[in-house]
Amino acid sequence: MGFLKILGDFAEGYISERGVEGTIQDVSKLASKASKFFDGGDDEFDENEYAEIWNGMLDQFYDYVNNIDLYNAMATMDSFYKEMEEDKDFWYYYHAANACALILELLNHDDYRIQQPKRKYKDFISKARQNASGTEQFEKIHEVEERFSNALEFLEAMKKWSTFTDRFYELLSSMAYSEAIQLCEKYYRENESSKDFFYYDYKTQGYAAWYSSLKANDARSPEIKKELDSNFNCAKSYSGDQDVSSLIETYNNAVCAHNANIPPAPKTVTENIHVVTPKPQLASSKSVRDAEMEYLEEYKTCLADYGEISNKERRLLFRLAKSLGISEARALELEKSLMGTSLTPEEKEYADEYKACLEDGEISDRERRLLDKIRISLNISVPRATEIENALK
Repeated sequence: MGFLKILGDFAEGYISERGVEGTIQDVSKLASKASKFFDGGDDEFDENEYAEIWNGMLDQFYDYVNNIDLYNAMATMDSFYKEMEEDKDFWYYYHAANACALILELLNHDDYRIQQPKRKYKDFISKARQNASGTEQFEKIHEVEERFSNALEFLEAMKKWSTFTDRFYELLSSMAYSEAIQLCEKYYRENESSKDFFYYDYKTQGYAAWYSSLKANDARSPEIKKELDSNFNCAKSYSGDQDVSSLIETYNNAVCAHNANIPPAPKTVTENIHVVTPKPQLASSKSVRDAEMEYLEEYKTCLADYGEISNKERRLLFRLAKSLGISEARALELEKSLMGTSLTPEEKEYADEYKACLEDGEISDRERRLLDKIRISLNISVPRATEIENALK
């Protein structure tokens, strides 16, 4: 019976604080002892001690996986097996395949790193199946296959949802309100999705934009208002734990905007009255600065919560910028200017390395791997690193 079989049998319940380097050192010290045990017995042999070393390695292995670092995770596993002079077995391939599935669960559908775990998983799971024996090991294979399949299905659903939302807001921007609403209905129908909070939320947004654009005396106003109210109320009833503050704001803004479109009462005009049209006043430099400072404060507030800007927050930020008289291009310039002054020393170091890699025009796979190592060593999260990189492009 191999040494790693002993470790596999006693792997559960032990957590090592030694890390990879300490784990490998422990393995080296215990290797000769293990050899004596397998050759005839050593009264000092402690199976739990071996299991603790194995779990110490796995602890570090999955730390790398949780940081979406498959390269260093596999390097940790390979070093362990090499030090133990053991052939790669079921447990090696099982954990490797499981790592690929877990990493897919952590990635967004448009992340360039998706391809590596997808490609490597096929080989790992195939070899795990070849080396499996016994009901328990085949059940573990089934669990990994199910996790991987669910991750792929979720990524595909994310891709479809992102395509839908991007197109939805394009249609709203071009004032194609009816098409945007029909697109929402089509998406849910084609994907056989049950109507939920988001279904009514997006339809509320569509009808709110439509209602805002209508004059109060437009014949369509009563019908559009009726649909707006209906979808708004349905969204609230389906909200559950969802934050409905943005939904309520959208509804109230639509009603206010529509009321503002009520034409003034006709005035009796005397023929000899000379009507002077006031000259539009340009905003002072102070008011421009105030608007930009207000935008930056909102941007910093969004960053403070999660370290990144979500698609929904981005849309709302651009809407705020527009209301302040700031173009989207200027808003992005302001964000970049803020980025340079708000980085921690560690983030500044990462930004400098990233800019150096960008000098060639693109980031190679090898450079990306090195950047990920630097990011981990500087204790910078993946979302925060992405925010920094986007600001530097």
